[in-house]
Amino acid sequence: MITTLLQCATSALIIGINVNNLPAVRYLFINLVMQVVSIIFIMAFISLITMLLKQQIISIILSFILLSIFLASLPQQLFNSKMETINITLVKEDKSEIRYKASEINHAFVLNENIKKGQIKFPHLSKYINDFYVNNKFTRSNYDEKEVLQNRLKM
Repeated sequence: MITTLLQCATSALIIGINVNNLPAVRYLFINLVMQVVSIIFIMAFISLITMLLKQQIISIILSFILLSIFLASLPQQLFNSKMETINITLVKEDKSEIRYKASEINHAFVLNENIKKGQIKFPHLSKYINDFYVNNKFTRSNYDEKEVLQNRLKM
C-alpha cells in the first residue's frame, strides 16, 4: 500500500517535470489516475472483508493477493535477467566479430522508438541528432576517422 502511494507521488513529480512533453504527460496522468483508483478499490475491498469475515480468512485472502502481485511481476523480471545474460555476436564482412549484450540491443531499439514517437525529454533535438548519425552511417569502426570527425564537428 505504501509503495503504491510512493508510485503515485513519483508519477505526479514526473508529470510536473515533463510538462512540455504532451504524450508523456497524458500517459503518466492516466497511470496516476489508475493507481489512485486501484488504491481506493483495494482499501474498500480490505475494509469490506474485515467487516464480514474472520481474521484467519482475511489473512489467507490478503496472502493470495500478495502472491498474485508477486507472480504478475515474475515474467518481466525473468525477461530482464535473461536479457543481461545473453550475448549476441555479429560477424562483419571481413569476418571480424562484434559482441553485444541483448540488453544493449533492446535499449537501442527502445531508444530509437522513443525518439521516433517523440517520447523523450528533448524530442526535436534528439530526432535531429539521431537522424544525423543514422543518415551519415557513423559506426564504431569509423568513429575516429578524420573525415567522420570533421562531419560530426560541422553538425
